[in-house]
Amino acid sequence: MRLPKWSQTIRKHATRRNVTTTCRGSTISLDQLQRYTNGPFLINEANALSQRRLKFNVDELCSLASKIGSKSPVHEIEKMEGDFSKALLLKKIDGTELVAKLPFKIAGPPHYATASEVAVLQYVGQHTEVPVP
Repeated sequence: MRLPKWSQTIRKHATRRNVTTTCRGSTISLDQLQRYTNGPFLINEANALSQRRLKFNVDELCSLASKIGSKSPVHEIEKMEGDFSKALLLKKIDGTELVAKLPFKIAGPPHYATASEVAVLQYVGQHTEVPVP
């Protein structure tokens, strides 16, 4: 099956080879992007780290992101993570940014974990002066 020309262009620009991955200002590898690197665990570290390792297709993530909003390709992925999810700031060539939130298995069912975070952000936005996305 031959892909449309625009799809080939997006795939050409939205590959790992053309995307810089960073964490806290330093360049990181694909393996470091998928591993939990936020700090050590005091007990059962191997188990805790394995529960927080998240394998995902970076090429497909970049391809999807390049189709959302502005049609610009992703040029940088900045990793930010917490104890229950990995947040990736996807920076596009045209300056726009997207956030991809990928919950770890320990966060519970992904739908509920995401719905809970959305509800908290809505509450904070409606009842405080704190800026929220």
